[in-house]
Amino acid sequence: MAWSDSCSGAFEKWADEVGDDTFKFDTVSKYYRKGMNFTPPANTRSTNATPSYNPALVSQGGPLDVTYPAYANSWTTWVAVAMEAIGIKNTDSFIDGALNGSAWHTNTINHTTGTRASADRAYLRPYTQRPNLALFNGTLAECVVFNDDKVATGVEVTVSGNSYILKANKEVIVAGGVFQSPQLLQVSGVGPATLLKNLKIPVVADRPGVGQNMNDQIFFGVSYRVNIQTGSTLSRGEAAAISVEDFKANATGFLTTPGGEYAGFEKIPQDLRSKFSAETLKSTFASSAPPSHYLNSNLISKKANTSCHSPSNIPSRLARSRIPGHSQLRRQPRHLPCPHR
Repeated sequence: MAWSDSCSGAFEKWADEVGDDTFKFDTVSKYYRKGMNFTPPANTRSTNATPSYNPALVSQGGPLDVTYPAYANSWTTWVAVAMEAIGIKNTDSFIDGALNGSAWHTNTINHTTGTRASADRAYLRPYTQRPNLALFNGTLAECVVFNDDKVATGVEVTVSGNSYILKANKEVIVAGGVFQSPQLLQVSGVGPATLLKNLKIPVVADRPGVGQNMNDQIFFGVSYRVNIQTGSTLSRGEAAAISVEDFKANATGFLTTPGGEYAGFEKIPQDLRSKFSAETLKSTFASSAPPSHYLNSNLISKKANTSCHSPSNIPSRLARSRIPGHSQLRRQPRHLPCPHR
């Protein structure tokens, strides 16, 4: 539910690789703003949990609600102090094309109700009554159907074990996400020719990059017991009942925060990078893309053997995670291709 822009360098790299300047951040960023319906943070947050942002970089009137949660955990305010203490400087929200630093996350949340503002609620539900929109629930896309000229003419789908073809008058748009889009293309005959031939899938288009060059994003947590109120205490017993009542009655309180309220990005310091292997140092990312991302969690037990009341109690350097430079993940086609091409 966190809302942020990608770094400008990533778009510069994209534009350079495809030879199209319209992919540069200055052009793409307007579409971030076009979809946004921003509401400033509520005055229900504590003073030391007040986020900062550049009013020139937010916009109103888009279909997707973006705001700050009406509640921030006290633990998170110490995370903000810790980030500053170790050199990951506090900055505005991550909506300006620069990710290095730390900030309170904006979230896709409806400011009035405190509920999630999803792509479904923003872009689909308001338009379900349109006469030119048909929804097929419980329907699995099996493969894209191509004619003899290798033009997509439809999609074979399966519902309750029965298969049929949805024909396209104009075009077929594949929007299955990072894993399902390349998987659907591969079973349809679009992908690395060697892979498709090994799986006896007729090749429609030899596209070596389909389903390749994916990277494992390493993510792990470090937990400390603290003697301040956290999410684990607010989600039990009487505190939980109060949280439910606050949310239902006023859209306030603990249940309005999705967690991960505060985050930090940084380049791993050179003294640590010098110990990396040559393979690890290989990178396909933009030079400005920070490889380390810190995200706080509030589900920590209040039963404390260790307290964390001041920055001096916080580890001198937060545990780090890195994104490997290159780690392929192949998605094998699920079955033999459909016979309708």
